[in-house]
Amino acid sequence: SLSCRNLFLTCSTDGTLRVYHMLKLPRAVVVMEPSNTYLFDVKWSPARPLVFAVADAAGFIHIYDLGVDRVAPVVSFQASSSNSNSKSASVNNPQDKKEN
Repeated sequence: SLSCRNLFLTCSTDGTLRVYHMLKLPRAVVVMEPSNTYLFDVKWSPARPLVFAVADAAGFIHIYDLGVDRVAPVVSFQASSSNSNSKSASVNNPQDKKEN
């Protein structure tokens, strides 16, 4: 997380998502299973320290907010079909504006 530098995320092909704290290794502090399919990508929000998104093989994006719920996503939605080649989670900050 950008504001909690000791936290990091992993996702894997077994469908699990893990949150680790550098001072509590090797055990994950939170383990979640948002999907029964592969998880391809996970990203922290650049604007909210406890928010992250994860993309699964079925084309769903699951948004988590650890300040609200440590196990279940606050929202899940289908972003693409399961046949899509692109599987990526990206969390954008609407405050970031590029200057021309």
